[in-house]
Amino acid sequence: MTLITAGTHTNLMEHKVIRTSGRGGAFCNSCCNEIPCGEDRHEWRMHLSSNKWHNGSFWTTQCRECFKKSITDWRDSINNTLEILEK
Repeated sequence: MTLITAGTHTNLMEHKVIRTSGRGGAFCNSCCNEIPCGEDRHEWRMHLSSNKWHNGSFWTTQCRECFKKSITDWRDSINNTLEILEK
């Protein structure tokens, strides 16, 4: 499982870190807090190999803390699933 950043994608995920600019800032889709101007935000979308119609259609914007929690939860869930499959 490979995650490539800087706007490129693999079969798994596309991820960009964007410095928030403009008047209003951006909002985290998870915690709903504003990401102020000058702060980094994480934008990502999944690339599903089984459903080409939805592939990469839905962008999610998260603050650093929520993005870190999301990918940590995914990692733990995948590792738990692999442990179950290996039994």
